[in-house]
Amino acid sequence: MSNHPLSELVDRIAAERRVWVRAAVAKQGESWTLVVLEITLGTPPPRWERARWRYPEAAFLAASPKGSTAARWLERGRLALQPPTVGFSPGDWVSRDWHESGWPSVYQQLEWPSLVWSIRPPGSAALPLLGELVAPDAPAFLSFQEAALAFFSAPRLPNSRFNSTEIVIREQLIAARIESVTITPSELVVNVGGSALGGTRLTVGGTLGSSKRLSATATQARLPLGSPPGPGAWLALHRDEQLLDRRVLDPEWRQGDVQVEVDLATQTQILISRGEGPDVEFKRQLPGGDPQGPMKSISAFANGNGGAIIFGVDDDGQVVGIDDQDAAQAVDRLATLISDWTHPPVDCAPQLVKLGSANVVVVSVPPGVEPPYGVGTSDRKLVYYVRRGATSAPARPSDVRAAVRASIPIVPQEL
Repeated sequence: MSNHPLSELVDRIAAERRVWVRAAVAKQGESWTLVVLEITLGTPPPRWERARWRYPEAAFLAASPKGSTAARWLERGRLALQPPTVGFSPGDWVSRDWHESGWPSVYQQLEWPSLVWSIRPPGSAALPLLGELVAPDAPAFLSFQEAALAFFSAPRLPNSRFNSTEIVIREQLIAARIESVTITPSELVVNVGGSALGGTRLTVGGTLGSSKRLSATATQARLPLGSPPGPGAWLALHRDEQLLDRRVLDPEWRQGDVQVEVDLATQTQILISRGEGPDVEFKRQLPGGDPQGPMKSISAFANGNGGAIIFGVDDDGQVVGIDDQDAAQAVDRLATLISDWTHPPVDCAPQLVKLGSANVVVVSVPPGVEPPYGVGTSDRKLVYYVRRGATSAPARPSDVRAAVRASIPIVPQEL
């Protein structure tokens, strides 16, 4: 964070052809007081639109004036909302900080990195709490705070309080940004965007971090990973020594647009480590001549919230592997059994997974879209199953009715 003269900020705003403004004011006695003035440069905030909410003791305005007009507001310390007109004292100095794209704050998140200029007018006092806000041509709110949160598209955070004068100017830097990051077992997949990506670099933080130069037309880059990101791991988008954007990869502080893509072997190991339960079942061997046991569980999972059966694992979680010379053929046979023994056929595909030197077969069963699902063949009566704890039990009539009701969409009736 650094301090700058107000005149520098005024010149910066005046250079913009157009800016995007949101303001909130409140009435104290017979006079109006500025609560929040937010000016955004570069591009509109997400879902920004013009608006005017006017109440007896509060007013909210969203407008898109010329940059020169907004600059005069700061120069003169006067904001005209037509009506009311509100005076304020911006002081002589402003603080400035750099934030990466998507930075969480009390204001709406922006999609681009930004320079944030903040002004706390000297001597600004806390405002009195206002009650309900109602008006014939504006939304109704229980309080000024609720209205401000909605108007500024602000997140609901413990420190989201709009009760004293604050002026914030957010200058979006649309040259380059990190749009999203996917962490796979072997690499980072990074989606990027911006008007001046040519010559920038993506660098994984750390002494052994990989780096890649981007072209002007780049939309995605892949950087190899020697090991999963650990404490302090981060990703920098930069041009030489200038940091343009960043993402935290540290598992403890990972950001919302940093996703982890786990391979099937890792997913299977995680399931095994959890042990058997309502959504996981182990089978030491693949089904033989009478596959009813596993089919009961597949039926129960499909009639409920889904689950997984892992073949080649003991009840105590010990991986023993499947006892079959041709593993691929065994997987195909299991898929056929599922199709023949579940009605309607449960939509799930067995997958062969290598865990060390052993092969296991994983059947991931999603919640069914056409319950109830029964077990049987053309010459066997269908039986329906549900999960009760870590076991699959025959369904009661009430269980079948509940499964069917859960699959029927609710369509509101016209009055």
